[in-house]
Amino acid sequence: MLCNKLPIEVIHIIEEYIFGKCNSCNQLKHFNVLQSKIKIFKYKSIFDIDYDFPRFIHYFDKICNSCVKDYFYLDDFIICNYK
Repeated sequence: MLCNKLPIEVIHIIEEYIFGKCNSCNQLKHFNVLQSKIKIFKYKSIFDIDYDFPRFIHYFDKICNSCVKDYFYLDDFIICNYK
């Protein structure tokens, strides 16, 4: 196979483009299951704007789809891109 003939350094560079590390679970995941530059925040009603409640905002450079689903199971979290 062609990969067997490539130097190890080139294989590592290729792997960096194919795989990424999830910032939530710290596991190496394929790029198809990673979301990049994500902001997840807790839903806040209009009533809460009148008071200075702390906002629960999480910023992730890369996060896998399974970790995003975990946030939705925890509580009413909304996801949005911050690209």
